[in-house]
Formats: sequence, structure tokens, C-alpha cells
Amino acid sequence: MRKWISSRPLVGLIASLLNQYSVKFSNRKFFSQANEDETIYKYCPENFGRYMDIGSGRPVSGSNSYFFYRLGWRGILVDPLTRNQVLGKLIRPRDSVLKSLVGQPGKSTFFELYPYEYSTTSERIANELVSSGKATIIGKKTFTIVPMSDLVFPMTDLEPTFISIDVEGADFDVLTSNDWKICRPRVVCIESPVELSDLGSKINEYLEELNYKLVEQTSLSKIFVSNNYLDLVN
Repeated sequence: MRKWISSRPLVGLIASLLNQYSVKFSNRKFFSQANEDETIYKYCPENFGRYMDIGSGRPVSGSNSYFFYRLGWRGILVDPLTRNQVLGKLIRPRDSVLKSLVGQPGKSTFFELYPYEYSTTSERIANELVSSGKATIIGKKTFTIVPMSDLVFPMTDLEPTFISIDVEGADFDVLTSNDWKICRPRVVCIESPVELSDLGSKINEYLEELNYKLVEQTSLSKIFVSNNYLDLVN
């Protein structure tokens, strides 16, 4: 039934909208898949701040930034799926919502998969998911990739700011496309599953060189906090 709905854009949009509203009005406090938002909140406890959510997904369920939106924060949501863009504009009107791929400049094919959470720019990952029976390919689209430095607004690590990156296999490319002199958030949350140790090591080394400290490894993500902020509060 869910697959039938997903293959029909208007029906799928309505079903997704109803689902997001049901989660929005539930008694949940946090919304991330692996409690990333709860960890970020420890280091961003203010009632107002700004975020950049790249690979934002659905605007409520599974979102690393929706908890903060409810607090009064605002920011930018970036996702290549039209449905997520429409849902974001309807449910989170304070945010800017962009349909784009982010990373090193160039062009890339985006593989839209079912379930949509597996959608990726990696043909290898898409084929592996299809071969394992975890997903099916719904469609493909070519995007011009925009570097994060073209999208971000000035952030400092002493202000309540964070970046969340979840782009199914291209996370390190997104991370390294930022201009860290202009955009230096207090917290960086990046998808890095425990089992992908090689990718995790690259991310650790890169952010440690930028003076960030790994404070949490969830089953899905790594969360880093600027040492400048940690030195201030400790």
C-alpha cells in the first residue's frame, strides 16, 4: 500500500502531509532518528538560533532541526526531493527551503529510491540497495551541485548555530565544500554510521584540524562541538 501511494505524487504528498502533521501534534519532544537533536540541544540550549540542514528529509519526523524550529529557531532546509521541498514550505514557513544537491561543484545524477530515505547520488550505493532488496529505483535526475559555501550565511561558534549533513554517501564532499572562515557553526552533526569506520576517520581528522571535538557517536551520526565554545563554558 505504501509503495502504491509513493508512486503517485499527489496521493503520496497528501499522505506524507497527514503523516507529518500527526507527528507534529504528537507528544514527542525530540524528532531525530537517533536522538541527534537531543544531543545538539545540550550544546545549543538557547531559545533562538540558526541552522543549515542539508539533506533535511521530511520536515518533522526524523528531522535533526525540527525540535529547534519549535523552539523559535530558523534556518535553511536543503533537499533534492520535490515532496520534501513542498512539505517543508507548508509545515515550516519560517525556514528557507531549497531543492538542491550540495557538495563539490559539478554535476551528479540523483537516484530517487523507495523507501525515499535511501535516495542517493552514489550509483554504487543505489545498486547495492537494489541488489540487497532494501530499495527500488523510482527515478533519476541530473543536478548541478552547489557548494555549501554558496548557500551558508555567516555563523560563529560562540552563537547558537549548527549544521546538519545527511546525504547518503556524499557527506564528506558536502563538509569540505564549506567556507569555514565565513561559516563556523557551534555544532556539526554529520551522518557517519558506526559501521563505516573509514569514512568516520576522515571526518574526525578533518573536523579535529578545524578545532572541533567529537562529543557523540550515535548509530547513524557523529556530533562535533567547537572547542572554542567548550573552552568558554567549561
